[in-house]
Amino acid sequence: MLFHAITDPGLVRRNNEDCIYARQSALSPERGVFIVADGVGGQNAGEVASRICCQYIGDNILEWLDTAPLTTGFSDAVKKVLPVVESANQKILEHMQTHPECRGMGSTLTACIFLGRKPDSDLIRCVVVNQGDSVCFAIGKKITRISKEHTVIADLLASGKITPEEAKTHPLRKVITHAMGMNPMPRPDIFKVEVKRHVQILLATDGLLNHIPDDEIFTMVTPHADVKSACESLVSEANRRGGSDNISVIIVRRDDYTPITII
Repeated sequence: MLFHAITDPGLVRRNNEDCIYARQSALSPERGVFIVADGVGGQNAGEVASRICCQYIGDNILEWLDTAPLTTGFSDAVKKVLPVVESANQKILEHMQTHPECRGMGSTLTACIFLGRKPDSDLIRCVVVNQGDSVCFAIGKKITRISKEHTVIADLLASGKITPEEAKTHPLRKVITHAMGMNPMPRPDIFKVEVKRHVQILLATDGLLNHIPDDEIFTMVTPHADVKSACESLVSEANRRGGSDNISVIIVRRDDYTPITII
């Protein structure tokens, strides 16, 4: 796989409470673990929670990918991933119990786990795990949000109680409804994805999404010949527009990525 990951503090916040994880499996170049996590709560505590999410979940899933059969499918992956996410959540709770200064901390979690090629197929299977307001996109002929945001605003929009225009300035627009460390049992969404050769996967924290809407992300990423310049252009533009929060971006392409012509 071809991938690049960047985390940047932005222009306003002193600390970077985001954390990223991007590693390829030793067993197959079509396997890997990619995570963005956005820490919240308490002095210096957010970065602790996001680091626990990335390191614990990333290392455990990567170790499993390095030994699991190449025929491993979605159901086996979900059976492995959910207990790891639950254990990471427990580690955050335990850390708060032993470190009172960290009480109230938590973290978003958006992970894309590449399982490898589907047997007798050109598709590469992925499992996306999400909790909070960081987002996973599929970018091909169009940009599609794979994950769903767990926020008060998302719930209000889904119920029709507010309009998209009202959401932009709503006083509760930053409030997330659940994240890692908020409850004894995490409630992540799980999505099964099959990636075609013309599709890129993009993971981002809200530091990017607050400044660049989905359609502009699409037009900025698509023309780039390499993932590094695509990531750098997104972070640079988010900072140019204010850099009000920490910014994290990961873009992943297949080794045989073939861009399509957008007419």
